Amino acid sequence: MLTRGPRQQHSYYVTAQAPLSGPVQGRLALYTPRVLHPGPLTAPCRHNCLLLQQQHVVQVAGNHAGPLSTSSVLRQQPTEPLEDQLDQDEVWVPFRWPGQLGGNKVSISGSFCDWQHNHTDLAQAWVSSHTSYPADWVGMYKFKVGQHEYKYNVDGVWKAAPADPLVMDPEGNINNKRLCVKNCHLEFSFRPGSIAARSLQTVVKVTGSWSNWQIATPMQREGSNKWVTDISLPVRVGVAPAFYLFYATGWKHCTLMYKLLKDGQPIDPEWQHLAMDDSPSRAEPSGEGSRWKQAIVALPAGVMEQDRDKYGLQFFMQGPQVGGSSDRDSPSSTSIKAAATLKDGSTGMGRQSGEPAQLPEARWHACLSAGGKPEDLKSQVKVDAPDKAGKTTYLLRWPGGWKLQNGTITKFNTMIKPPVLLCSDIDGTMVNEHTDKKEQFWMDNRTKEFQEYWESSAALARSVLVYNTGRSKGQLIWLLKEKPMLAVPDVLITAVGTKIWYLPDGMRAFQDPTVVDWIEDTRWSERLDEGWDLQQALSAAGEMFKVFNRDAVEHVKWLDKGEEHPHRVALQVNTQVLDELVDRLLTAIDKRQLQSRIITSGAGDWRYVDVVHKLAGKLEALEWVRQVYGVPVERCVTAGDSCNDILMLDGKMPAVVVGNAQEELVSWYHEQNDRGRIVLTDKPEAAGVLEGLARHGLYG
Repeated sequence: MLTRGPRQQHSYYVTAQAPLSGPVQGRLALYTPRVLHPGPLTAPCRHNCLLLQQQHVVQVAGNHAGPLSTSSVLRQQPTEPLEDQLDQDEVWVPFRWPGQLGGNKVSISGSFCDWQHNHTDLAQAWVSSHTSYPADWVGMYKFKVGQHEYKYNVDGVWKAAPADPLVMDPEGNINNKRLCVKNCHLEFSFRPGSIAARSLQTVVKVTGSWSNWQIATPMQREGSNKWVTDISLPVRVGVAPAFYLFYATGWKHCTLMYKLLKDGQPIDPEWQHLAMDDSPSRAEPSGEGSRWKQAIVALPAGVMEQDRDKYGLQFFMQGPQVGGSSDRDSPSSTSIKAAATLKDGSTGMGRQSGEPAQLPEARWHACLSAGGKPEDLKSQVKVDAPDKAGKTTYLLRWPGGWKLQNGTITKFNTMIKPPVLLCSDIDGTMVNEHTDKKEQFWMDNRTKEFQEYWESSAALARSVLVYNTGRSKGQLIWLLKEKPMLAVPDVLITAVGTKIWYLPDGMRAFQDPTVVDWIEDTRWSERLDEGWDLQQALSAAGEMFKVFNRDAVEHVKWLDKGEEHPHRVALQVNTQVLDELVDRLLTAIDKRQLQSRIITSGAGDWRYVDVVHKLAGKLEALEWVRQVYGVPVERCVTAGDSCNDILMLDGKMPAVVVGNAQEELVSWYHEQNDRGRIVLTDKPEAAGVLEGLARHGLYG
């Protein structure tokens, strides 16, 4: 039987196979799936390797994909009673490698299998909701509750998934790291007295938006008429309850020493230890060379939501050995390496053998007895603990996001919210140029203000920064050198959405983005190859020069003949002939049967006219990137200052028109019946972007 669950946070289907009737269509009125949210659980998989599969997408009612049919979902995962049962300390965990990032063979390995060599292929088993997009590589696996580091092997190359939390561990490995807990509990029951409810042969499985409707997860029978299961939702849709601690320090390596408390008393009298990872932020919160370290401490298994606030965390920080040469005395003023080099000569690719990296200094810590105090270790290691009378350790009073900086603890609630994707124009929005030095100072100051916010808040909370610009990649790299106050993006969209570029794994945070090789999204380029003929596009555009540049009067100029951007032909056109030129250009394109579209933009007497593939464009490229990162539409924001940006502002996402916007864009804004989806800010440029985020409720 197939029934649709509630849609507040996740939609899902429950499939059931009864012994007499077989799979049939159910009705929501008869079957009562419920979503509950108990406390977290966490820990590794039984398998040394995991398999992801890919299937064809099927469009169902609404704008997302659904299962082919009840029977097809049931066939995807044959019932194996022993393997289908979850132990008390296990949870189903979905994994996803975006199909847009390519790959013919994808596997996953990590700490759950001690980074074994024999990786089972992940097969493509769930698909993007866009039927024309490449299918995602996914899997649903049983993991022990707890934290797990992992990485994907894509056609023999180790990569981190951009949508999953990213860290650099003490050995310099850049990996994905996830806290797997029971943060989604599902229950299902049949109509009392029905054949399916009474039969011991009834099988129930569930599939949902967490797996793009393509993987059926078995539910366990509990009692006479109830089936249950637990799923660890990915961070892009739900952050697991835990202690998320960020520490501003200059120490290259440090260890969190802690005791988990319940009702103010230690659950275990012994001091626990956890090596701090480097966070995905470029901020230097405590001076040059410092950075944010991070650690996650999970709650005990089975804690109910109403009991979470009974738990606290007592802790202090342990630094390097006294007299060691790797770190200075102060925990907030030493310079650190951007990324470590591994034994195989690569940088930040994750461990690739069963042997952990042999860097004892990175994870070494001094032991402390159950009744010991931080001061007892000061002869062995450097310690960061309160120096106030009567306080020897720091205290977090309840689970959530927290920061420790210069001895002060502050709440960091942004961490417990799903990430945001911000897609912004650059010129006039993030940066600006002015001949007046004083005005230029304030412009640069606004750019710096945004950078500080992004790196010390949004980036820590796994948010994504995208620049959607008319600049080329080379021009952006030059700008990053010229204006170090400009925040470094994760993704760059150029040439009216015909090119997409990514920084390599973790390099946005851990290396100089002006010296690393940006990676072009070849799947996006291949998508634009089909039906596109650059020579025919040039021929159509060339006809305009014969018509409109007569009598030595120039009304049309070349901007781009496809030499740098092969899926784009660009003209600059005088407004006196703009409308007629666009009509003639459309006729010339239709005559050549080109699969293309015309985009006009700009302001003033001269406008830009671009001929691009019909699937290209600023908004289309942004939607592609949004799918890669798996961020919901309502948590994606676009920002711009000119009519060029209408191409991305005119979508379904929250949008920001900054206070210094051109008059034509402001006029466009006032013509939109957007019901608050677009805001016009009072503040200009990057300060306006921050104001817009706040007014949309996405500033943290």
